[in-house]
Amino acid sequence: MDPNLSHRRFKHGLAKTKLKHSKINPISPLQNGYIENFHSRFRGEGLNRKWLLNPCEARVVIEYWR
Repeated sequence: MDPNLSHRRFKHGLAKTKLKHSKINPISPLQNGYIENFHSRFRGEGLNRKWLLNPCEARVVIEYWR
């Protein structure tokens, strides 16, 4: 996918939902500890399986975890 097209869609989605975008320095995950904590818990508790056979199974596992 074209990166410029992705960026335009992203900006359009932000404007449509009236959300603000803030950049996080890629080398400093501590700038957003809440999200880092969520990602860690989600990987550990929600996706603790070695293999997900297909996208449908992934959706079921994620919905159950949520």
